[in-house]
Amino acid sequence: MHKLTFTLKQHTPIIHFQHDQDGATLRATEVKPKLDRFIIEKFKAQNIDYKKWLVGNGEHAALDYKMRILPIKPNNSAIEKGDRYIPMFFGNMGNEYNVNVKGTSIFDGDVILEILSADDNLNYRIESHFPSFLSVSNFGSRQSKGYGCFWLNDTKYDNVFPKYYFTIGQSSDWKEVLKKIELFYKSIRSGIQVVNKGLTTYYFKSLLFHYFNSKGLKWDKRLIKEDLMKDFITSQRTKWSGKEESFDSITKYIAEKYLVRDMLGLATSQDWKYPYKSKVEKEFTNTDETDKREIARYKSPLCFKPFEDSENNVWRIYFDFNEIPDAFHNATFKISGNRKSTKLTTPPATIFTIQKYFDFLFCEDSYGEYQVDIQSAEFPDHLTTSFLQCAFDEIRTNLKYNG
Repeated sequence: MHKLTFTLKQHTPIIHFQHDQDGATLRATEVKPKLDRFIIEKFKAQNIDYKKWLVGNGEHAALDYKMRILPIKPNNSAIEKGDRYIPMFFGNMGNEYNVNVKGTSIFDGDVILEILSADDNLNYRIESHFPSFLSVSNFGSRQSKGYGCFWLNDTKYDNVFPKYYFTIGQSSDWKEVLKKIELFYKSIRSGIQVVNKGLTTYYFKSLLFHYFNSKGLKWDKRLIKEDLMKDFITSQRTKWSGKEESFDSITKYIAEKYLVRDMLGLATSQDWKYPYKSKVEKEFTNTDETDKREIARYKSPLCFKPFEDSENNVWRIYFDFNEIPDAFHNATFKISGNRKSTKLTTPPATIFTIQKYFDFLFCEDSYGEYQVDIQSAEFPDHLTTSFLQCAFDEIRTNLKYNG
């Protein structure tokens, strides 16, 4: 039996449903299946015959090696019910908390991961792919948003870093780091709105809206409001006179209509807060008998990887994406709310891919200009706008000079 040893450092906590148990941290039962899938996809892309390395007769997509993570005693703490200071986590709200209590788990020292295999060739393949695997993988709940992030902490291996990244000042509090990730993510997906006592104290229009607007297409939130909340918008027209950005026209548009925001992660149920106070639900609908797709969920194609660079006293926030699968293009969803329903279809790949969107956000056009101006926001002098401007400037500069 031949052994590989990787030394890891944990950068953000795992959200764990067994936080109160010994060893409630990174576990081989989660890591190995993900690593197997990652390596097998690499084998397929390179036309490598991998069946000889599978467990048993090759009936299951599991590579024939054992993994163990040496016992450690992390700093575990429960997430209190209703704690709104845990960024991008909602499992501590309402009834969910009562049936599935979760907590955070983080370890300050080295985490030792061992792989045992009888095949030197397989060991070599695992060793060569493991840094790339770690660069796009987090663990536990809310992993795509930066929770459960580990990096190699071993001089024998080089980390593989995604090409998209920005930095924020050093902070000893991981919550502050993840709050910045939350703001950045909202800016490119849903937009940001902060309401205090019925008054909007900060607003940043989604950049995804601007992408579709640049193509003459309409924002799905506007379309949903027109179809499901027409009566409410009409009743509030006088009160909200001049606030067309908040209460868009109820006039139907002839232009093509698409379900937009869910291309960055399908939310099957949403609570629309003030002033709408409505629950909006989405369900995939087969358009005809030949459509055999089943879409119950679609996780965010983006993955954020925070890296605490203590030597330079900063956090580097890396992120990358998996391109949208073909099955999620041209998919029709029934959207329900306020005892009404409508249908919207996701755009085809000719209109929207993550790469097209990222090029719109971060790359110069044919005239050498950027298509997105962060400072044109409604609150240009706000600290959040300043943070977003700095993040975008850094991402663009990194791409321009480093590719």
